[in-house]
Amino acid sequence: MRLLLGLNFTCKNCEKENRIKGWATDRYRLRKRMGMEPVLRCKACGKEEAYHVNRIYVKERFLVLPIYLTFGVSSYFLGSYAYRTYWRGDVLMDNKVIMVVFGAYLFPIAVLGVLVFAVIRAKDVLNSGRIPYHR
Repeated sequence: MRLLLGLNFTCKNCEKENRIKGWATDRYRLRKRMGMEPVLRCKACGKEEAYHVNRIYVKERFLVLPIYLTFGVSSYFLGSYAYRTYWRGDVLMDNKVIMVVFGAYLFPIAVLGVLVFAVIRAKDVLNSGRIPYHR
C-alpha cells in the first residue's frame, strides 16, 4: 500500500503540496509516531511549521498508472501467446489449454481489481478518521 498511497500536507505559507516520508495505517498510529502536531518543512518555500495530524492526508501516487498499463499490456501478450501456442486448428488440445488461456487473461485483471479496491479503501479509511483538537 505504501507504494500506491502517500502522506501529504499543504503548506500554510505557499499552499504547495508536500509529501511526507513514512507511513501509518491510521491517524492514531500517525500521532503515536510523529506526535499530535509534528513540525514539517515545506520543500518549496523552506518554512517549518507545526501541523495538526488532521491536516495530513493521504493521496494516491501516480505510480498507479504504469501499473494499470503493465497489467493491461501483459494480459494481452500472455493471452495472445497462449492462444498461438496452445490452440491447434479448431480444436483445443485439453483442459490445461483452457486454464492457460483464461488464466493469462483473467489473472492480471483480477489482481488489478483487487489492488484498485484495496487502494481506494485504504485511502478512504485513512482520510476519514479525525482526532479531536485539544489545546
